[in-house]
Amino acid sequence: MSVLLGIDVLLSDHLDLLQGRRVGLVSSASGLTRGLRSTVAALQSLADVELVALFAPEHGFYGAEADGRFVPSTTDQTTSLPI
Repeated sequence: MSVLLGIDVLLSDHLDLLQGRRVGLVSSASGLTRGLRSTVAALQSLADVELVALFAPEHGFYGAEADGRFVPSTTDQTTSLPI
């Protein structure tokens, strides 16, 4: 039995849901495709999809923030996307 990750199913079977749209991604830096490509990079590589924002869990996109700490909005230095 093989395991399919949500991003892989989205890209292979439901890409039409994203085409021509501006997309925000709820994830962390650990989000990867089955081929170990970052989810952010996979979405940014799509010609007709505009990744416009990242939304992170409690510990921040890179998991570096302390429990319960307020994490203000920022800009990701790698992608220039707002978090």
